[in-house]
Amino acid sequence: MVFYDIKSINGYSPVGSKRLEQVLPVNQTAHGIFVPRQTLKNILQTTGRLPVCQAVLMQISTIIVNKADYAAFSRQFQQCGYIEVQPAGSRNDLYVSLPLDQTKDWDTNSPFVFPDLAGIKHLKHDNNTDLVRIPEHNDTTILIFPRLWWYGYSADINGYSLPVVADNSGSLVQVSVPPHLHGMLTLSYFPVTWRYLWFLPMLALIGLMTLLFNNRRQNKLV
Repeated sequence: MVFYDIKSINGYSPVGSKRLEQVLPVNQTAHGIFVPRQTLKNILQTTGRLPVCQAVLMQISTIIVNKADYAAFSRQFQQCGYIEVQPAGSRNDLYVSLPLDQTKDWDTNSPFVFPDLAGIKHLKHDNNTDLVRIPEHNDTTILIFPRLWWYGYSADINGYSLPVVADNSGSLVQVSVPPHLHGMLTLSYFPVTWRYLWFLPMLALIGLMTLLFNNRRQNKLV
């Protein structure tokens, strides 16, 4: 959902993220308020060869928009599937939403799939993992996950590694599945730096125990 005068969309804030700021430009203040018309221009357009708007890929179901801005982008709203729902109180704003049948799977953060693939099933979503069952198919299948892309994502099907890249906007996670490859797709987030940091708490604990032991010995000697 996009609100005017707030600083995040679906929990993602462009403040501090140069990639996301390319899609959701903000005024350079501590609060990072969205630049309305540039933001609408960016999210109400298709990217690459996918027949879907960036707002849909980001799973933005409802936009609260100033009436003047809605008039300026009414054609783009309609092309992306958004419809005017109702006035938003006394602020001269409008609620503009996608039909409910288009967002029915969004509560599980299901990826966008192109081309449409019958039998695909999203089984799990948590902070660092998605599981998707991929049926047999004859064409390259693209999955775009509503996750902010960053270094550290990996994907595989039955142990076969798949490329994970940023989508055309540079902000979301995209995985391409080659033809005839099917099975359980696992998308995981585990940055390289985590491999070198996991043992630091253990080292700190060992250091603390050593310090306490040495202090105890010194106290006994005194």
